[in-house]
Amino acid sequence: MKYCRYEPRNYRTIMETYSVGSLSAKVVDYWGYDPQQTASFFRGAKIAIPQADCLEKASAILKEAAARKQKAFVYGDYDCDGICATAIMVKLLQKLGISCGYYIPNRFNEGYGLNLERVRQAREKGYELLITVDNGVSAFEAVDWARKNGMTVLISDHHELSAPINADCLVHPSLLTEEFRWLCGAGVAYVLMEYLHLADEQMKICAMVATIGDVMELRDYNVQLVREGLKALAGHRYRNMEALLEGSEMIDENAVSFRIVPKINAVGRLADRANPNQLVRYFLAEDEKVIDDFAAQLSELNNTRKQMSLAQYETVRKKLDLSHDFLMVRDESLHEGLIGLMASRLCDETGRSCLIFTESNGLLKGSGRGNETTDLFDLLKDYAPYTVNFGGHKGACGITIRPEQYDELREYIAQRYVSETVEKEEYYIEITEGDLTKDNLEELFSHKPFGQGRKLPLFLIRTDDSWEYRSLRNDNQLKWSKRLQQTRFDIVSFRNNKGYREYLDRDTEALGNLEINVFRGVKSYQLLALQLETAGLK
Repeated sequence: MKYCRYEPRNYRTIMETYSVGSLSAKVVDYWGYDPQQTASFFRGAKIAIPQADCLEKASAILKEAAARKQKAFVYGDYDCDGICATAIMVKLLQKLGISCGYYIPNRFNEGYGLNLERVRQAREKGYELLITVDNGVSAFEAVDWARKNGMTVLISDHHELSAPINADCLVHPSLLTEEFRWLCGAGVAYVLMEYLHLADEQMKICAMVATIGDVMELRDYNVQLVREGLKALAGHRYRNMEALLEGSEMIDENAVSFRIVPKINAVGRLADRANPNQLVRYFLAEDEKVIDDFAAQLSELNNTRKQMSLAQYETVRKKLDLSHDFLMVRDESLHEGLIGLMASRLCDETGRSCLIFTESNGLLKGSGRGNETTDLFDLLKDYAPYTVNFGGHKGACGITIRPEQYDELREYIAQRYVSETVEKEEYYIEITEGDLTKDNLEELFSHKPFGQGRKLPLFLIRTDDSWEYRSLRNDNQLKWSKRLQQTRFDIVSFRNNKGYREYLDRDTEALGNLEINVFRGVKSYQLLALQLETAGLK
């Protein structure tokens, strides 16, 4: 990792124009916002649901279904976004008085997307309205069959449109106004709920969790949705989701990302041990005992997922051949639902693109991740006709091949893959003690959430002998503290340091992430150090 200094150039103008502190101004300067984006950041008005034709058409379909007492069948997906989207759509149908069923496919046996066999079964059971959430835009065969057999089809999805879909109605971010182009699947379902004036805070929280879980860009309406959803969650508006936080004192986007989302995704990943359809029931449950019991089961399942991932990643590491620029690993003992997580970790740790395969029903199923210089989809697209299944995008892919094709695929990649070693760069802003006032810190964090497309830079802070310095539990857990203009500020380091004595009585440069810390109800601010130096950073 190469750390590069960013020198804010326009932050004083931003301070004067918007009457804001230096810390917020430097961050906005770093983001490179244009004048309109800057004005929206500091003075943005509430974004209203658009009067879009697709929303009006979907509304008419649902109202007609309610009037005619039609049965609706909701087809979702097995990840956090798909499960939350299913819960939102089912809740909407219930509020409209529409009798409905729902189904989330098995990751291993059925895979992603609308399943023709399930559509046939739904029609046989008398369902007349088919609704997809977080999928459907590429389900051409299933949609055509449904319409030919008397079903009305409403697709709500956010995935890329590759060709026109023969649905009665498509609700998609591309058909809404510019502020809504970043919606996830649950966000699309929630916007429809808002359009019908039937939204509630519980489903807003569901959409917020899904937006974070699907790593959507935090721009425009998504910022509003996540901010309001987090406020509702912190206000104890939704026990079902709050129970998954397990007592976290700080309820923000990070708590959702690291405590809630993995538990939801664990159900889909371990579909041989759990059924994601039960999660929809959980999100709609009102009985407190049911909620508490199910939350405990989710926590236990996620702990199992963690233990399995750690153990199986060691298996992957032992099989690595680092003489190859593109890494491939094949092991039949790996769990199919976890190979994507392991591929991500392997790519992050080595900086190399990779494919990890395991055996499933006599085939090899693989998950790939690409580094910053690799377009995985472009690399593998010419081999796609020879695969059993292939899909993905630049950074990630899923691929299924016959076992005897493994060496052939390795050779194909070896002949076409061009390694380009580019050291990853991350920028930081140097801040002074004058930036770290209580007002400045509170102002900056009042603009949360931060995340994809709205990520805080790293910050560099220099200490001197006026900072109190000590070790915590051991000589590699270090802490610097100082009272800075009405607030206490800490720098903490738990790794990547040279031990307590290295920094004793020495000025130190700490590079890391600026955070709010809440301990026993007391809020403070800190820098979580990623790197410590007693010499200057270049």
